[in-house]
Amino acid sequence: MKKPLSLFALAAIAMLVAATAFAAPRPRTWTPSAAPVSSTPIVMPVESDPDLPEAMHGLMDKESYLQARDQYFQARYGDAPVDQVIQARADAIQTLNRQSGRLGPFAAFGTWTPIGPFPIPNGQTTSIATAISGRITAIVVHPTDPNTVYLGTAQGGVWRTTNGGANWTPIFDTAASLAVGALALAPSDPTILYVGTGEASGSCDSYFGVGLYRIDNANTLATLNGPFNPTPTTDVIGAKTFSGRMISKILVDPSDAGTIFVSTASGIGGMGCDALGSSPPVTALRGLYRSTNATTASPSFAKITVVSQGNIAPDVSGNRVINDMAYDPADATGNTFVCWVNGTTAAADGGVWRTTNAKAATPAFTLTLTTGVTGIRGAFAVTRVGNVTTMILGSGETAAGTSCTTNSGALRKSVDGGITWSAKLAGGGGYCGGQCFYDLPVAISPTDPNVILIGGSGNGSCSRVFARSADGGATFTGAGVADVGMHADAHVIVFAPSDPTIAYEGNDGGVWRSTDSGASWTSINTAGLSASQYESIDTHPTDPRFTIGGTQDNGTQWYKPDGTWFRADFGDGGFAVIDQNAADNTNVTMYHTYFNQTNAMGFSRVTNTASATDGAWTFYGCGFGGSIPNGMTCTATATLFYAPLVRGPGNPNTLYFGSDVLYRSVNLGTTMTKVSQEPIVSGVPISAIGIAPGSDAVRLVGLKNGTVWGTVTGSASLTNMSTGLPAKYVGRIAVDPTNANVAFVAYCGFGLAAGQHVYKTTNLLTGTPTWNASGTGIPDVPVNAFVIDPLFPQSMYAGADIGVYASTDGGATW
Repeated sequence: MKKPLSLFALAAIAMLVAATAFAAPRPRTWTPSAAPVSSTPIVMPVESDPDLPEAMHGLMDKESYLQARDQYFQARYGDAPVDQVIQARADAIQTLNRQSGRLGPFAAFGTWTPIGPFPIPNGQTTSIATAISGRITAIVVHPTDPNTVYLGTAQGGVWRTTNGGANWTPIFDTAASLAVGALALAPSDPTILYVGTGEASGSCDSYFGVGLYRIDNANTLATLNGPFNPTPTTDVIGAKTFSGRMISKILVDPSDAGTIFVSTASGIGGMGCDALGSSPPVTALRGLYRSTNATTASPSFAKITVVSQGNIAPDVSGNRVINDMAYDPADATGNTFVCWVNGTTAAADGGVWRTTNAKAATPAFTLTLTTGVTGIRGAFAVTRVGNVTTMILGSGETAAGTSCTTNSGALRKSVDGGITWSAKLAGGGGYCGGQCFYDLPVAISPTDPNVILIGGSGNGSCSRVFARSADGGATFTGAGVADVGMHADAHVIVFAPSDPTIAYEGNDGGVWRSTDSGASWTSINTAGLSASQYESIDTHPTDPRFTIGGTQDNGTQWYKPDGTWFRADFGDGGFAVIDQNAADNTNVTMYHTYFNQTNAMGFSRVTNTASATDGAWTFYGCGFGGSIPNGMTCTATATLFYAPLVRGPGNPNTLYFGSDVLYRSVNLGTTMTKVSQEPIVSGVPISAIGIAPGSDAVRLVGLKNGTVWGTVTGSASLTNMSTGLPAKYVGRIAVDPTNANVAFVAYCGFGLAAGQHVYKTTNLLTGTPTWNASGTGIPDVPVNAFVIDPLFPQSMYAGADIGVYASTDGGATW
């Protein structure tokens, strides 16, 4: 499976190479073995939130936690003008294709082979540990074959199974974006699969897309067509249809595979960090688009007015997020459907809008439910049994008659195709637990309107990871009942149209299958499926199979020397470090972070592999319950959610951690000493740390504001070394392992000239280095990871937002 790599995967790959910086020489090639999947569930000793370790509960609510994580990713993407971001990434992908060809960009540097995890056998799931893979955003099941299923993932493209999840095949690897927001099969021809790019999950690590794809022969050859992103025929502001947006839903006409309706949402969006928000200069207007020739080589789209509010003059068609849509199956012509508009209270435009003439030249929509709540999401489930269409609406309203927090989740029902709606149902209230912006899926049986499935976060007393109703929503199963073995943070639940006993759910941990209408679930995160989002990775000094890495929402993963995978700790995994003095594969000192904030920070450590399991790591730091004080103080003016943790040389390796001050340890993190002024810059966190492999006295730190500070003498007073450097988020810093005079700085964000996301100095030891752009060949895209080959220091790798670049001439060309 060769595919363009996500931000997370890029960081993982580059950090994997970076781990050799202080290592002994090793073979330059090796062959991974497949990771076997255990069929025996592992009993979880303590139920734990997939994000937050037990000791960290109570320090912040889950919404604040997710917001902090989102702000971290938003900072990395930068603050360039929206149109510049969109154009820069599109241009960069074209440049990459010209440079290397889509399928073989790394031919000169060997073949890339996936090693997993596929899957992680012991996921952090409810009651028992089951296999997990990564964040699933969309699922569609074949209309007549319940075992043929397509998955959309956050940053891993589209996957197919034809045997109910026994194994999976990637079918979207050559696409220009692997962030998927919506999937739809054509009812009249289910060999046609539409893919909407841009993950519409509502968080800042949900990346915008490049438009719409059509996959022909999806069940066999899977031929990609697209991306389609034309200027709509009704456009009046010069924007293309889907630029900078996420596609949230696709409806395909029941009898015409070429007539589709596509809804869009904000890009990189949600919770106050919406870089591609409501009023961009040339980004596409949010809302509803229609195509009547979607099966052609060049589909056209027209903007359809659902609500006219939010216009950007001279447009009058409206500019509002539409989160979901659903057909009324009573209308075989495909003219009747409902959509959820994420509107505003002031404009009174948020809620359920319904049309009965969707294919007319100018469709009319009627507001059938308004909640009076600003900017909340909604999701639909629909079935028709006998002559009654039953719709279930899940929304971010506050649950009725409970003490649940705002935006906790409520359910309503319609039995007339969405014309009228019930009051909030008593059962299921609060099911998404204050984070309905992120996860609130609903499903209803195709043959029994009393069977309703809902998914949430498992956060707090109101929320549930998953729940099931057999009485039309009056009551639902409680926590720990129907959700045994499932992962929290659900994004999609669907029934198989042809078999009501079979259902599928996708969440932050992957995909699950039920064969009893949702009463129980089995993980089908099986052979081949890999969707984990890595934040960092490190390797053993002599065994390249021995690897640990932090993953989004799925803990810290350990790739064992025998080629199997194991989740070594819970939480939201961040930076991972392995001490390079390990003499064997048992007595290995390892570190990792969870998340950090100004009043709580630190890292966990083990000194042997027997302790690399839930609850056996020792946590050092401050602020978190049960942490062991080690000199770190929780008075920072700023710190990153994923604060950097890196190693230096020595035995044991020195250990460095950055908040707004640089910390250093010479005794395995037991004692951390501040080795910079505090703060370096008030209110600006450290984003990258670079230590010379040959001299622990040579230390550089990069800040979120783009400045670089350092010392070449081990001084605890760092000097500003930023002359000639751009003001962008510093993604990585690397010092040459054989020459401490040579160092590189890699920059995230957009808005730099091509070639200027990497800078180099050859006179670092003067203390006043001269920096020069050293990224010729790398277009204007974030460089999130960077490593120098310790055996051949003229060779290096840059992990960019669109792929991996390599240089063999010391960074002169890439």
